[in-house]
Amino acid sequence: MTTRSKATTATHPLDRLVRGSGGTKHICDKGTSSKRRDVVYTPNAIAAAIVERYKPTGRMLDPCRGDGAFWRHMPGAEYCEIAEGRDFFDWQESVDWIIGNPPYSVMNRWLEHSFKVADNVVYLIPVAKVFGSLMRLRMIAEYGGVAEVWAPWTGRAIGFEFGWAVGAVHFKRGHVGGTVFNIVAPNND
Repeated sequence: MTTRSKATTATHPLDRLVRGSGGTKHICDKGTSSKRRDVVYTPNAIAAAIVERYKPTGRMLDPCRGDGAFWRHMPGAEYCEIAEGRDFFDWQESVDWIIGNPPYSVMNRWLEHSFKVADNVVYLIPVAKVFGSLMRLRMIAEYGGVAEVWAPWTGRAIGFEFGWAVGAVHFKRGHVGGTVFNIVAPNND
């Protein structure tokens, strides 16, 4: 079972680091305790299922690679990882797809940058995060919209510290039409 790692005090020229059983992870925006909680290891099976569902093609990017759960399922994909000096906010090249598990504490800023560089963005996030801010909803609408919310999990069922519905949310540039909500039965949580 994968769990959120515990934060440690570490010195790094780029940012604070978190060390866990899966390797080194980064904390976005110079880690306060709430930002330390952004460091989440995505279970390999969850990342594989999301990549298999959306089948990204063309130029792909994992914006916060961490231990590579998403990246390893996207052959040829580029990646960012601040712990390696590859900060997502410095990425300026266009890509066809971004797939990953973003830091929740900087969600608006992260989405704004994602929408700037990608035509399709798929993030593993608590579903409520999508709809929790009027500013975020406006940003999503200006980008295009949400093509699909696929939410087969709760956070606890996949090793996160919360029990809210978690799923892959597919944001699509210029999306017209409705949003497909593919919500499956709860998984014992």
